[in-house]
Amino acid sequence: MLKILSMFGAGLLTNIAFEPAGVFPFVFLTLAVLFWIWSESSARICAWSGFAFALGFYGFGIHWIYTSLHEFGAAAPALAGFMVFVLACFLSLLVAIGGYLQARLRVSKTLRCLAVIPAIWVSVEWIRSWILTGFPWLYLGYSQTDSWLAGWAPLLGVLGVSFMVCLIAGVLVCSIRNGIRVDIVVLALVVALAGFWSKTIDWTTESHPPIRVAIVQADVDILDKWNFQNARSNLEFFVKQTQALDEQDLVLWPEIAIVHTDKRLEKLQLWRLLKDLEPDVLLGVVEEQEHDDKTVHYNSAYGISDEVQKYRKRHLVPFGEFTPFRSLLGWLDNYIDIPESDFTSYPGTQKPLILAGQPAAVSICYEDAFPQEFFKMLPESTYLVNISEDAWFGEILAPFQRLQMSRMRAMESARPVVRAANKGISASVDHKGNVIAQLAQDEGKVLKTQITPKSGSTPYVRFGNLPVLLMCAIVFVLAVVRKIPVRKSN
Repeated sequence: MLKILSMFGAGLLTNIAFEPAGVFPFVFLTLAVLFWIWSESSARICAWSGFAFALGFYGFGIHWIYTSLHEFGAAAPALAGFMVFVLACFLSLLVAIGGYLQARLRVSKTLRCLAVIPAIWVSVEWIRSWILTGFPWLYLGYSQTDSWLAGWAPLLGVLGVSFMVCLIAGVLVCSIRNGIRVDIVVLALVVALAGFWSKTIDWTTESHPPIRVAIVQADVDILDKWNFQNARSNLEFFVKQTQALDEQDLVLWPEIAIVHTDKRLEKLQLWRLLKDLEPDVLLGVVEEQEHDDKTVHYNSAYGISDEVQKYRKRHLVPFGEFTPFRSLLGWLDNYIDIPESDFTSYPGTQKPLILAGQPAAVSICYEDAFPQEFFKMLPESTYLVNISEDAWFGEILAPFQRLQMSRMRAMESARPVVRAANKGISASVDHKGNVIAQLAQDEGKVLKTQITPKSGSTPYVRFGNLPVLLMCAIVFVLAVVRKIPVRKSN
């Protein structure tokens, strides 16, 4: 029991490696504790220790979901807490299964720590990206946005960075257990130096002069925003701020900046007004359409330039924007009242929006946690845009985690990212993942910045997750057929 409790504590402390604390070396220490136990214990103990570690890690790291469900979704405290606990347990169960499976493979302790466990962990993270619509939060790779290991992002993506994090933790375990071995130390140095080398490379080239971008952050409370009595005053705020930005090339409003539908905004002649302004404008809109005698709503982004362009959200937030498995879970709608929570996912292929004369890969809120949502519009797009409503998540963890994800998307694609949030962290990020400028969560003002469009492809844009998944598959095949020798000496 003491071992299980210590694993819960180690998992809890792993959050220190992520923003807002951002002490990235911490993840190597906490993972080393888990990997030590995984390389020494029975399959049963490995499963339980993995579950406890993940429960501490994810339980704290995603506790902001309680805020979304209770404070803004009107769910009772017990129900909101229970749903967060269930999600944390599900994520932890996947890690527990991984711990059990790695213990069943007959490999040496050294290779278990340096290859099998990293492959298991990355496989679990990949599964989390799609199972039950996906929840790719708190990947280990995100903790390394400020370390040399981030240089692996344009090569292998965030999953590849996670693999290298696990490998370094494995090196630490091996060094503690067997003393310093030259070959293992050299391996760690190669991994770190390769990341450093990759960070020095310009994977893409400048394709256009810098674009002057302004982000309008309203800082409106989420319940106030969805009070339709405030819609006109909110609209007046955005229009007034935008009219004063004639020197900009592009102005960004956040996700569903105004709660009126697109049809209502068109009647208010908003599109005509914005077309007459000097900069292009991208804003979040509730789009209403009729399909087969049924009214459907899309969470959309409208790009207003010489014409009106649209991007419709594909990857919706479970329970926030739709109810998954409605035949089984539809009863939850009686206890959770999140505004406009019945959106339709757009199934079609979408092209980049031409904004400020350049093709932009647009995503809405939660979608920037899924690299492939962005990368469907690459390499055509020369920069990335995310509009978001981060007020749902509270002010403690999620907004910082969201910005860290945006930084990783910039590094993976070697393209700048701009993100506009109503009540979050609006920011611009360069193609190396460095934050150029940002607004704090509680600032209702305009952020003026510049981004430089980039063209070309990184290896990750070309091949996606295939190389890292293939690497994991090779490790598993060799382990299963027992071609990896068992070293009895360690």
